[in-house]
Amino acid sequence: METLIRNMLKELLDLLGVTFTQITVEEFEDSNYRINVNSDEAGILIGKHGDNIRALQHLLKLLVWKKESQDFNIILASASPRRHAFFKTLNLDFEIQLKPIDEVYPKHLKGKEITDYLAKLKAEAFKANLKSKDILVTSDTIVWLNDKAIEKPKDEADAFRMIKSLSNTTHEVMTSICF
Repeated sequence: METLIRNMLKELLDLLGVTFTQITVEEFEDSNYRINVNSDEAGILIGKHGDNIRALQHLLKLLVWKKESQDFNIILASASPRRHAFFKTLNLDFEIQLKPIDEVYPKHLKGKEITDYLAKLKAEAFKANLKSKDILVTSDTIVWLNDKAIEKPKDEADAFRMIKSLSNTTHEVMTSICF
């Protein structure tokens, strides 16, 4: 199992463009593993408040499950071409299912709270239809600028205006993943 985990993580880090010098994997409790990645890019791996490392852990679990058991049905609930391509790059067998969601969130939410809320909201739409072998993956991404979320552009002119507003500014792109 250690070799499988090491190889999967190496492939995932290569796909993400993260350089590393060594990956060690050791079992420390029954079916629990400690993973050590030596890299000068630890900040990228960990991310703000550990967000990236948690997402990486989930993806690694999915990849290992995929290798260990072909019985799972992965459902990607996203229309995003980037997410489709990412899953294909990982050689995951998955199906795309979409449900219309009104992406409205409570106005008191800020930053990551918004993406967490919307990713969970998208998952709720599937709750009644999931089978025991289904793994549902939903996500949401926002751009956070000047203490507010930039909404999706309405048209090409709006998209151009948004891109222009991001020039020479500091902003954050936040993504939440829900399994």
